[in-house]
Amino acid sequence: MDKPQYDILGFCSENYKDCFDFSIKSWLSTNARKIYIYTDGWTDDTQDDRIKFIDITEKDSNWINNVGKKLDCIIDYWDREDSIDNFCFLDVDNYITSDISEIFEINKTIALTRIDLPHKTVSAGNVFFNKNKISKKFLFDWKKLQDKHKIEKSWDKNHWGVAYDQTSLHELTWADIKGNNEYKITSLDSKIYNCEHNSNHFWVEKIKESKSKILHFKAKKWQDEKLVQEIKKIIENFKSKNVVFMMDVDLDGEGRYSSERRLPYKYSIDSWKKWCDKNDCDLFVLNDLIVDKEEMSVCWQRYYLFEILDANDINYDQILMVDSDTIVHPNCPNFFDITEHKYVGVHNEGSYDWILRSIENYSKYIFNNKSIDWWKYINGGFQIVNKKHKEFFQDIISFYYSNKDNLIKLQNTFHTGTDQTPINFLLQNKNIELKILPYEFNMCDMMRKEILNNELTMTKIGWVYHYNCIPKEFGSPLGWMKKTYDHLYGSLTNKT
Repeated sequence: MDKPQYDILGFCSENYKDCFDFSIKSWLSTNARKIYIYTDGWTDDTQDDRIKFIDITEKDSNWINNVGKKLDCIIDYWDREDSIDNFCFLDVDNYITSDISEIFEINKTIALTRIDLPHKTVSAGNVFFNKNKISKKFLFDWKKLQDKHKIEKSWDKNHWGVAYDQTSLHELTWADIKGNNEYKITSLDSKIYNCEHNSNHFWVEKIKESKSKILHFKAKKWQDEKLVQEIKKIIENFKSKNVVFMMDVDLDGEGRYSSERRLPYKYSIDSWKKWCDKNDCDLFVLNDLIVDKEEMSVCWQRYYLFEILDANDINYDQILMVDSDTIVHPNCPNFFDITEHKYVGVHNEGSYDWILRSIENYSKYIFNNKSIDWWKYINGGFQIVNKKHKEFFQDIISFYYSNKDNLIKLQNTFHTGTDQTPINFLLQNKNIELKILPYEFNMCDMMRKEILNNELTMTKIGWVYHYNCIPKEFGSPLGWMKKTYDHLYGSLTNKT
């Protein structure tokens, strides 16, 4: 479904032009069709073509008179523009962090902020309209009440420091809410659409917590450079997406390095692409080695994860490192929502003989006879991390190079895995806070559990299917992954 089109209006006197310069890029970053800036005579020809400057008044240094001009701007726009139904008026000290189209999906007449804050006046600094008979009546009733307050100079008796435009809007809104709801007003969450606070500290915390979309830089807070930079960093984090990271590297060799091992990966990658699209995540597939495979096996190279994403200018929040011999169910819940921002894995529900032998050998030859709790042992094919684990991943790479010769010798001698068991040792030895998700998020060794069968029983009881430890006599990962993909998504034939 297409997002609703809308315009943004604002009024800016010349003595507030620095505020316009601060806010306008954020307005342009939205999907707004046009931006109308009403002024007291100034203009700026260097600005984007989407911006239209309209001279509506003479210069006036009185702030109360200036803020009271917003209704003149709104009425002028209403009469001037008849090709679009949705628009909003924003005070120029409003900074938009992301698109606000969703407001116009729910608003049928008028949408306002601070209705949810009864101790405050309803805000006239951001008003959202859907043009129709009801909203037009509201607009002219507001103008009539504003003119009355202006003539009587009575606006600040009960609302100290509030101009007549806002006092009249507040009275009209609450009279309607307590009356017959004639105007069908929509109340917007003020934390999201009009986030403000007198205290900078509490304001910053409020922005972080609410992921606010419209920030009110009242009292010339836009001139506080340190505050602005702090808030812009927070906004950048809003734009971070969760990432699914996979590897599909052609090692062009034999045995475990054979190119044929990659044949089923296309089913895995496409299933994860569909899941990412559905859950607003990014998929990143690494196709190149970071270092030569003789220097470091491909499994270890994934721990260059943060360097890889940073080098590709990918802004991330949480990252799932998942093996390419997995398929995800299309209805798999968004596991990023249940991580508590901890290091996340799934207990390795496979051969405990193999796990215990691997722990024993790595303990003896690498970790000075220190052991770990086997019940906390996770499978390396499903690990969720975030920025606070960046240093830990650097430690992993350093550990590898400090122990490279012994690690390679151990792997070739006992055949008890590459990175998986050492990672478990490092996680436990460094006391990394770990959250274990249930088996259905990484269903290893499915053949042994008798759920990988012609009925594809595993698809009825879990979400992520890991095609490891399949005896040759029971078929290949390629065959089972194709069968599962076809069952869940339909044929991939026409997509490859």
